[in-house]
Amino acid sequence: MTRIEQNIKLALEALQKECPKIYSCGDLCYCRALSEVVGYHRSIIPRKYAKLELPDFTGMVDGRRVVSEVVMRMATSSLLRYCFGDDSILLTTPRSKLNELSVMDRRFEDGCNVFVHGQVNDDGLKNAGGLGRSFLAALILKEAIWRRIFKGNKALTYRFASVHDLITEVFDKDNQDSDWLTDWLVIDDINSYQTKALPITLDRIVSRRRMMSLPTVFVLQFDAEICDLEQALGNMAAKTYFDKDLCSHMRLG
Repeated sequence: MTRIEQNIKLALEALQKECPKIYSCGDLCYCRALSEVVGYHRSIIPRKYAKLELPDFTGMVDGRRVVSEVVMRMATSSLLRYCFGDDSILLTTPRSKLNELSVMDRRFEDGCNVFVHGQVNDDGLKNAGGLGRSFLAALILKEAIWRRIFKGNKALTYRFASVHDLITEVFDKDNQDSDWLTDWLVIDDINSYQTKALPITLDRIVSRRRMMSLPTVFVLQFDAEICDLEQALGNMAAKTYFDKDLCSHMRLG
C-alpha cells in the first residue's frame, strides 16, 4: 500500500466513524470523496502546511507580524484571483462555496503558472523563513487537489519538491523525467545565489512542462522584481515569469 493509499484509508476510517449516514449513502459517499482529498493533502503537501487552510494565511508567525498588512492584502488578492477568479471573496468562505467558485480546472487546462517571491526588507519585519511563500504555494496546490472530487478535473498527479532534489534528479542519468512531469508541480526553495546547475535544471524542467502546458508554481526566496532572472533562473523560467497571459505573480516581503 502506497503512502497516499494509506493516508486515504486512515482519513476514510476517521470520517466514517463520525458519519451519521454511513449505512445509507450507497454509492454516493461523500466520506470517500473527501477522504481522497485529505489523503492527497497529507501525502503531497509538506506536513506543516497539510492541515492549514486559507484563513491561516495571515502574515503572522508566533504572534508577530512578518509581512506587512499592505503586502498581505496584495498577495491574498493575487491568490484569490488565481484560484477563484475573484479577489473579493472572503478567506472564511465555506468550502462548498469555494469549490463552486474554483477556476483551478481552467488554470490547469491553460497551463497557467505562478511565481511566489519576495524577501525581507528593512522596515523591521525580520524573519526570512517565515514570510509564507511556501505556505502560499501549498494553498494553491491544495486547491488543485480539491478538484479531484469533480468530474471536470483532468489533473491527477501532484508534487511539492525542493529545487535541490530536482537538481539531483536532472543530473542523475537513471532518473525518470516523469518525476517532475506531474500535472501540478511546486518548485520550492529557489535562491538567486545557487550553483550554475540551477538554471540548467530549470531550463530542462520548464521547457518540457511549457511544451506540455503543465502549470508550475515557482517559490523564490528573493524578490524577482529586483533580480536578473535570466541569469539567476535560466532562459525558460525567466520567459515564463514575463509571460503576461500564462503567469501570475504573488509577492511577499
